[in-house]
Amino acid sequence: MKLKTLQLAVVTLIALVLGITSCTKEDLVTEKSLEEIDNTMTKESTSAMLKFGSIDEMNSYVEEKMNSEIDLLEEARYEIDKNGRIPLLLVYNLEEEGEVEQLGIDQNNIPVVDSPDDMLLFLLNEKGEISIEDYIFRVDGDFVFRYHPNAAHTINEFLEVYNSDEIRIEPEKVLKFNEHLSVYKHNNPSSLKGSNTSKSFANHYYTNPFNGTNKYMVSQFWNNRFWFYQSIGASTSVKRPKRWYEFWHFAGDPNVKADNRLKYNISFSAAPLLGMGSPTTLTFNGFNDCNNCKKVQRVFHWTVGFSEDPKPLYTEIDGKTQHWAHWYSANPNTVSRTITP
Repeated sequence: MKLKTLQLAVVTLIALVLGITSCTKEDLVTEKSLEEIDNTMTKESTSAMLKFGSIDEMNSYVEEKMNSEIDLLEEARYEIDKNGRIPLLLVYNLEEEGEVEQLGIDQNNIPVVDSPDDMLLFLLNEKGEISIEDYIFRVDGDFVFRYHPNAAHTINEFLEVYNSDEIRIEPEKVLKFNEHLSVYKHNNPSSLKGSNTSKSFANHYYTNPFNGTNKYMVSQFWNNRFWFYQSIGASTSVKRPKRWYEFWHFAGDPNVKADNRLKYNISFSAAPLLGMGSPTTLTFNGFNDCNNCKKVQRVFHWTVGFSEDPKPLYTEIDGKTQHWAHWYSANPNTVSRTITP
């Protein structure tokens, strides 16, 4: 009995020591500086983002995806298993409640990347990040941040100064905040915050409801600039309004697929990225459609690369895009719109 009592006392003492050690470690974690925590998050994040050693490498990757005409949303689903990466395109198209949490994503940290271009959203991870050359680019809200690895904490430093009006940054300009961080303020219009109709800088976003339902045809023409990636294109889809944590946007519906149509006759001037050479006039005239699908999209032109003095590449836009959606559960079952940029 004495031996058993002694053994029990020893076990109890060990448990107490382990408990104290555990509490001490937890205390140390809570006492970590925000910078250390942010750096840790950055290191973890870099293992789950696309990394390109050069612009040429990125250009080849995007070109291959564009030419293959694969369904980028389906490709995004495979990315998790293949590479452990969660494309932002997938996050924005999750259809069931709780899926974000199941992926281990903090809903408060989901970035706002207001672009209809599936390719851009596919390139970014769930934090809006991509690695190009020696930098990480992060898109969120009105800004594109470019920073060195392990310097993500400087973003909060910039936002604190910016929100206190201590510094200003003009749209479509780059501000060098410090040796680790530069910030580009884009000038793309918002379509995520509940506005059913918007038109600005040749970007158009319209929603037309199917009678008696909460489903809408979403027709879009865009000319978006995100510093390292610019594109011009159009799309037709059928979606439903959905509250996305801090903002409203139009999301896919697991029970809705439609016949989506897109016809276009568009011309525009495309300037070289670094201003070397003369602008070229490009014309696109064609028709894209898909049956029993969620979206039809045509990217007319795209460019990857960045400079310290970025310029709009696509100007003098002329022509029109025509959009139709046929959803047979509605009556009438067809909605259409013509967009003239």
